[in-house]
Amino acid sequence: MLVRHVMKEGKLSAYPFEHIVTHSEPSQKELLTPEEVERIADLEIDDESPAAEARRWFLFAYYAGEMRFSDVATLQWQHIREGRSGRPRVCYKMKKTADTVGVPLIPEAKQILARYEEGDGEEWVFPISEGIDPGDEEALHRRKCQRNSAANRHLKELAGQAGIEKRVTFHLSRNAAAWKLYKNVGDIYKVSKFLGHSNVEQMQDYIDGFIDESRDEDFIAAMGAK
Repeated sequence: MLVRHVMKEGKLSAYPFEHIVTHSEPSQKELLTPEEVERIADLEIDDESPAAEARRWFLFAYYAGEMRFSDVATLQWQHIREGRSGRPRVCYKMKKTADTVGVPLIPEAKQILARYEEGDGEEWVFPISEGIDPGDEEALHRRKCQRNSAANRHLKELAGQAGIEKRVTFHLSRNAAAWKLYKNVGDIYKVSKFLGHSNVEQMQDYIDGFIDESRDEDFIAAMGAK
């Protein structure tokens, strides 16, 4: 701040530290495994509690293929519809990127939806944005920030109950879902496409940091060979 002030007064013609480069170790991002998500899902808690409600939002985001909180908060009943095959799907436009996503609903996701009374068209699926007009972007933004913070507090408590020593947030469902899909499908391009990522680098960012142990036995066999 002092250097910038001196430059503003004309006492320095150039920033003196411009060519100085500092090196630091990249920070380790927090990751939540699919197994840990299921531990949170298996917790026995009061089904009518705020924590249970936050867990339903979190799990739906996970089961629906890494939805963001903002997309769960603004999910409308018109986004839940049958595909050509007759299979129910969730189809929506992501708030952050405007990319369109459509994935089939697995039984766990349908079970969560069954707890809520089905509405018409623009009615909200979850009570996160209850009482707010879909066109009131400012009010929606405020509500999403409030409810996201509250949900994260509940998730932190639930993680502690599940014996998970991580700072669990709603966002971590995205990494866990991406990793589970990648492990089961094995094709990063295919997973990237049906999750609505605009490029494969986005998908790679979500699975970076997870350790792929699928080839461990091959490695052990090869290294142990005489």
